[in-house]
Amino acid sequence: MRPVTDAEREQRFRAIAELVLEPARRYLLRRADAAMADDVLSETLLVRWRRLDELPAVTPEGLLAREQAFAARVIAVDGGVVTLEVTQRFAGGVADRVEVPQVDALDSDLSSVPFELGQSYLVSAGDATIRGCGLSGPDSAQLRALDDAAFGG
Repeated sequence: MRPVTDAEREQRFRAIAELVLEPARRYLLRRADAAMADDVLSETLLVRWRRLDELPAVTPEGLLAREQAFAARVIAVDGGVVTLEVTQRFAGGVADRVEVPQVDALDSDLSSVPFELGQSYLVSAGDATIRGCGLSGPDSAQLRALDDAAFGG
């Protein structure tokens, strides 16, 4: 296997950052002032860069390696529990409603983004854990294209 170039590493980091940066920033701004939100984002992005090699690849093959993949809308956030209403199934057995733990962006390494009430998400899971790092996140054209490439959407 050939070594990863700096340009490939940077491209991979940018792909992940594009998916998680704005949703995480919006979440942080509801809980802290702009300076604190930017500080937390800067620090977590630095940690993500340092640990980039530990993250799964943001590729259709990375999605196919997950046991479950689905689209869902957040219908409730109660304390640390989020209820998702599944709107589309891509892989694996998924109930009509799924409860998952809420991500705390202040303690997060941005491998996942916090769920927001009323928002739609594309979710991949394995070992009963939602996989972030670009494989799950707010329903966007970029993430939808990744899911379509993986599951023939």
